[in-house]
Amino acid sequence: MNNLFDVKLASLATKDDVKALREDNVKLQQENQLLREEVDRLNKKFVIQEKRLDEIDMSSRRPNLIFRGFTYNSQVNLPEYISKFCIEVLNIETQPIIEKVVILGGQNKLIVVEFLKISDVHIVLKNAKKLKGTGVWIYKDLTFQERQRKKKLLEVRRKIKEKNGQAKVFVGNGFLLNENRKYFLDEERGIKSKNEEEFLEALKALYKCTECAVWTPKGLTDSFESKVGLKQGCLLSPTLFSLFMNDFNDFIEGGEFL
Repeated sequence: MNNLFDVKLASLATKDDVKALREDNVKLQQENQLLREEVDRLNKKFVIQEKRLDEIDMSSRRPNLIFRGFTYNSQVNLPEYISKFCIEVLNIETQPIIEKVVILGGQNKLIVVEFLKISDVHIVLKNAKKLKGTGVWIYKDLTFQERQRKKKLLEVRRKIKEKNGQAKVFVGNGFLLNENRKYFLDEERGIKSKNEEEFLEALKALYKCTECAVWTPKGLTDSFESKVGLKQGCLLSPTLFSLFMNDFNDFIEGGEFL
């Protein structure tokens, strides 16, 4: 009987066992935290690398334009033919120099045209509106990320036009212009205005300021040095707040969100 009792007691956890389990648990939590931090670091590094690759891709496509709906004879010298087209149809004064032509999707489909000079790209794009109604389109050679951003901005434009058919909305490369007010597409925060970004940056700067004053019943005190800036949640004096907000008339008058 005593032996059986001793065996059962031996199977029970002792204080040392519990202490060891707690220590192991703490170690596991610390290791998990380190792993989460490492994953977060790698994710940030991946995002940075993706942006760099996108920038490289964008840079390599800058001299390119895509011709769509362009008909031609398979026997012609295509670079010369396109160059002549730019002069005779688009009425460009100086003949553009074409470095390379790549046909996508078979004959009479998409043609990627690489120009020697970026200035020629701008001139051709500027005159591309003359092709309206001809069935021929000329547009920039965008990266996948640029096309996705433009798709989202075009969707925003469509919704604006649904609410106000007379609204003047223009979609550019990474931005949207609505009634002469510029908006940008932020991957994390969505659509934001230029004024909003300036407001947030100035607000951050206010919390980093090195000179402060205190509002008292007798008025505003003399300014004094502050090493930490304003604490989050602290109250600004009416005078300081008024001075601060005077710099944001543009934001107050027209910085609303879409």
